[in-house]
Amino acid sequence: APSSAAKTSAQEHVKAGKEYEEKMRLSDAIVRFNRAVTLDPRNPDILHKRARINGRLYNWPAAATELALVVSLKESDVELLLECAIAHAKSHKLSAAKDYFDRAFAIGDPKNVTDPSVLQECAKIYVALSRWDEAIDHYGRALELEAAKSNWSLRVECANVYAEPGLAKLTKREDRRTKSDKEPDLIRAAVLLQEASELNSILGKSVFFELRLATVRLAGGDIEGYRGTCAKMLKDFGTTNDATTANNVAWACALGPKALANPERAVELAELAVKRSGGSHANYLNTLGAALCRAERFAEAAEALNKSRKAFGKFGAIDEGSLWDKYFTALTIHGIGHPDIARVWLDQATASPNPWSRFPGDTFQEPPGWQHPLQQYILRREVESLLRSPAPK
Repeated sequence: APSSAAKTSAQEHVKAGKEYEEKMRLSDAIVRFNRAVTLDPRNPDILHKRARINGRLYNWPAAATELALVVSLKESDVELLLECAIAHAKSHKLSAAKDYFDRAFAIGDPKNVTDPSVLQECAKIYVALSRWDEAIDHYGRALELEAAKSNWSLRVECANVYAEPGLAKLTKREDRRTKSDKEPDLIRAAVLLQEASELNSILGKSVFFELRLATVRLAGGDIEGYRGTCAKMLKDFGTTNDATTANNVAWACALGPKALANPERAVELAELAVKRSGGSHANYLNTLGAALCRAERFAEAAEALNKSRKAFGKFGAIDEGSLWDKYFTALTIHGIGHPDIARVWLDQATASPNPWSRFPGDTFQEPPGWQHPLQQYILRREVESLLRSPAPK
């Protein structure tokens, strides 16, 4: 056991460390806390303080190790166990995070947690465990308790959770749907994404984020909202010379019918993307085929989609591009007036292995795990609806 003198000296280092922390000199603070721990190595209060500094320095593995030791040294309360769970989750130790998480809620009511940041982190753990209802509950309470109403990342994360459950859950809802084409969870996700873009102007200037918003609005049945987003994208990015940007705008406008008053604008952007990429980029050729289909230039659409399939075929594997080709080929063939052949293409698309895996999409530049499956759902739903209707003459 440390001597009385050692304990006194340790507290002096703790005091100095806290002063450095208040001045945001975290590197100096951690040095002092390290000395304090050396002098009094099993003092849970000192270890707890150092763990929090390590967390602020993003040294989550060290924070997780220290918090686990703190839990073993003192009687644990809900907030300490949640803090330990969060540190382990941030260290990518999900199994340990879940254990501490369950221990926390075994001894206390989670509804007593009132710190929005803690609730947000708890929600992330539920997301990692695919426990969507609990994640939504925690995000919702975090939003209610957030005083400044300015946390855009909280809204993006919550929107992802509303949208994430994916095709299986959407299909079940579709089977139960009677009168409304609206998907309440997706409508809520769109509202949260819109709020986030209003809180962070950078989001509203991101073609990737706007594509995400267009997708969720269309899938949720907010057709006017979807068309409004497409119009905004065309206004913001319609004069671009960047192939990726042009392709994303054209793709957003091709996801649903009659997205633009003049569908040729999407064709022009898709043609620009193909041209600037050398004419053989499979994704861009697919987008061109999709845009031509929406412009009812069906023969040209079929040609572009055929080129896209050949380009994707060089990779020797089924991937997302080939699925898009099949869905839009079905739409194109149906537009020409051959529903039986369109059905064949739809069956091929739905029988293809789903190539996507979920990932969080923590930044607005990379898509969240729901974006591509949701787009697949949108197109499948449209083709199936058309095949239930008389073919055009």
